[in-house]
Amino acid sequence: MNPNTDQDIHKAYHKDWNADNFGPITVPEGKLFFLGDNRNASLDSRYLGFVNENEIVARVFYPRN
Repeated sequence: MNPNTDQDIHKAYHKDWNADNFGPITVPEGKLFFLGDNRNASLDSRYLGFVNENEIVARVFYPRN
């Protein structure tokens, strides 16, 4: 395994990737890939894997400034 590999990403995707060297990846049908807005402190799909579309229970609305 590459010494720069992130162990959590490796668990989710079985690839020698890290947060700065991720992908490319194809999102399967019926799945979603979420990214956090703070790249270095987000526990998002890079670490947790894909989310099933039918498991989404809410929407996030961001107010316009």
